Amino acid sequence: MGLGKAAGVRAVKAGLGMALVGALLAPGVASAQESSIAEEQPEERRGSLELSGSLGVLTPLSSLASLDVQAVDTAVVVRSDLSTTVAFVAELDYFFPNGLGIGVQGAYAGPDVTAQVVDTTAVPPAFVDLGTANYWAVSGNIMYRPHLTGPAALVTPYGAIGVGVRSLSFSQNGTLGLANSTDFMGTAALGAIVDLADWIGLRGELRYNLSSYKSPLTGGSNLQNDIIVSVGATAKLIE
Repeated sequence: MGLGKAAGVRAVKAGLGMALVGALLAPGVASAQESSIAEEQPEERRGSLELSGSLGVLTPLSSLASLDVQAVDTAVVVRSDLSTTVAFVAELDYFFPNGLGIGVQGAYAGPDVTAQVVDTTAVPPAFVDLGTANYWAVSGNIMYRPHLTGPAALVTPYGAIGVGVRSLSFSQNGTLGLANSTDFMGTAALGAIVDLADWIGLRGELRYNLSSYKSPLTGGSNLQNDIIVSVGATAKLIE
């Protein structure tokens, strides 16, 4: 009888001990299960409206249309060039949850204009200052940036293609074949955004603008290849 009672007491103690251990371990197990479930659930993606402002450099790679002046025993070629100068860039984009985006970008620069006059009779070329130009480039773009996770998400690359217009107006309009002109433009860009916080980041971009300048005065035309490299800030207005 005494042995049976002792065995029962030990069984009760063992049961209480197991219950106590289970009670202590239960929160940890539940937490681990919740963590596992949270890790299995993908991060919710949302669209965002973003505004960017940048400072950069405009580098024109092509000359404007040339003006050929024929004389009796000589030919003079006038070629006008835009200088490399500071550019200001602003952009408003909306990115959808799948990474696709649409955007509108505007860029402005005020390059100097220089005409190079070359006499084919081997006289050294002369350079003529033609003042400055107002360079405007406005485009609508289709964009894509991948959805990255982990440490790689700190820097997000993106690409863009679009169409728009490039406008040139000259301070010495009408001189040596120069004339104000607004022309169709195609554009492509590669860039990256570095997040500084949930709502703001740094943005760098390399953009190529292709247009055709045709002088209304001379009828001469030439493809214009312009590069704009810019660095600035981007802020999320709505997410």
